[in-house]
Amino acid sequence: MSEMATAEDLKLMQFCRSLPKIELHAHINACISTSTVRKLVRLKEAKGEPCLDVSKYFVTEHITLDELFQKFKIIHALNTSVESMFLTTYETIREMAADGVRYAELRSTPRADAATGMTKRSYVDAVLAAVRKCEQENVDIVVKLLLSIDRRGSVADAADTVRLATQYAASSGGVVVGVDLSGDPAVNDARVFIPVLREASAAGLKLSLHLAEVVNNEETLELLRCVRVDRIGHGVFLHPEVGGSQAIVDCVRSNRTPIECCLSSNEKCYSLPHLQDHHFVYWHIENKHPCIPCTDGGAIFETSLSREYYLLAEHYGLTRRQLYDISLRSIDHAFTDETTRDALRRRWQLEAPSL
Repeated sequence: MSEMATAEDLKLMQFCRSLPKIELHAHINACISTSTVRKLVRLKEAKGEPCLDVSKYFVTEHITLDELFQKFKIIHALNTSVESMFLTTYETIREMAADGVRYAELRSTPRADAATGMTKRSYVDAVLAAVRKCEQENVDIVVKLLLSIDRRGSVADAADTVRLATQYAASSGGVVVGVDLSGDPAVNDARVFIPVLREASAAGLKLSLHLAEVVNNEETLELLRCVRVDRIGHGVFLHPEVGGSQAIVDCVRSNRTPIECCLSSNEKCYSLPHLQDHHFVYWHIENKHPCIPCTDGGAIFETSLSREYYLLAEHYGLTRRQLYDISLRSIDHAFTDETTRDALRRRWQLEAPSL
């Protein structure tokens, strides 16, 4: 929203804040607000660890994918302990709830750090402890977790992540629900992970795969054909007009595979001249395909889920009723049980702001 916002702009933004929302694509390490970054720096300083230069983290103009992953390196250098992962997750959940997010699926790649003694398992435990702490404090949000496979890693690393996800799916009280495939799309061939992803699906885990973040039609099509993809992350270059293919479009449409659309993230990383060029137009507006507005990570892209809904109205002329319907239908694509979905739908009906 510009500095010259009109009264109508402010009313629309207030509507978007009051709208109950569902976040299905948010990397924990991309959700770290500036206030949390400062807390993490103080945490390191209190332990006598070297002070980090985090100035580049606060640069949020248009950035390349390479620069984005450089920002993640800063966060990974801050998040090296169980304490920091707990703090990061706890603050992220509270900030989402304050933005009107009533259901969120967070995702993160379990990491170990020999210097602090953090293991992949204690990393996940720290995230789950933060989820439980928020539940105990009655923070108004339901939180689930996807464990991420980093495509820059090995197949053995991916198999380890799937094993962890399978174990935690059985022991976390329903919090761990699936696996995400993400990481720098310019690195490695994601098709090497097909057997591991099939194992995850066979174990009952849901799959959200980052696909077509760059033009890579052979990889994208083979993953869609060989793996049960429950949701697509980003999907920027799926259709022919942007370098994808009709075969990919046919596959996505025939399976009605929902697409997690991250407007601000894509605008900044792909330097879209105008959001009218975003693939949300092709998929949702022109073809009525299921698309879920998401942030990717609100802090790193200086956005929030409320702002993403505001952008849908501002750039595509969507009405308040249409924004509400998009939010309500997003519940259908959550990786949760039908009892939880029904409870969310009832809540949406009760909390529906004035349309």
